[in-house]
Parts: sequence; structure tokens; C-alpha cells
Amino acid sequence: MKEIEDNFKTFDKNTDNVLEFSELKACLYSLGEEKTKSQIEELVKTYGDGQRLTYHQFFELMVKVFGDADTKDEIMYGFKLINRIPDGQPTVASRSKLGKLLSDDHVDYISNTSTPLQDGHDYTSWVENMFSR
Repeated sequence: MKEIEDNFKTFDKNTDNVLEFSELKACLYSLGEEKTKSQIEELVKTYGDGQRLTYHQFFELMVKVFGDADTKDEIMYGFKLINRIPDGQPTVASRSKLGKLLSDDHVDYISNTSTPLQDGHDYTSWVENMFSR
């Protein structure tokens, strides 16, 4: 989360708390995401208001862009990022937070195949179980 916030602040050149098209393009390029003008326009339409992205919208975009993970550590990091869990806290995946980025079918699958914990589900045991297959 800190890295996403730092990137947002670095590329918000005029400090108006939004990323304009050119700021977003520069940010994505710096992260190794070379997108065409039309791809960036589509991202701004999908995640923003068609002109720019607020921090929250940028955060959602970053989770989506970097949310595709292949390793156990990447998936664990993704769950931690989505659920905004500080280090040392229980690894609880909240249905409402997962639902912001995943389809209902995916959220249902995670909910039905993981261990209930507090107000959500234990994603650490779920990831361990998925990788043990």
C-alpha cells in the first residue's frame, strides 16, 4: 500500500490529488507497464472519470494491474494488499473488500473453500491449501 501511495504522490506533479493522463502514463511506464495511448484512455475510463484518477481509483487500478500473481508469495501479498492488513495482524479476507476486485463467483469460491476467521476468511490457510494440491 505504501508503494502505491508513494507512486501516486511521485507522479501527481501538480499535487492536486489526481493523476492526469500524462501523469498516469509516466507512472505506468516507470513501473514497466508500457501502454498505448488508447490502452491508457481505456484505463482512465474504466477506473476514473475519463479524464483522471483519484488516489482510490489509482489504488484499484494498481491492484488490478499487479494483482495477477503466480507464486504463493505474490498471492499472499495480493490478499494482504486487497484487505489492507498491517503486519502482525490476522490474515482475514473480507468479502466486501474482495468483492471490489473479484467477481461474485470468485468471492464465493474463496468463501466456500476457506476457513472462517473473525469477520471474514483465513486467506493464509486458503493459499497454503491451494498450493498443496
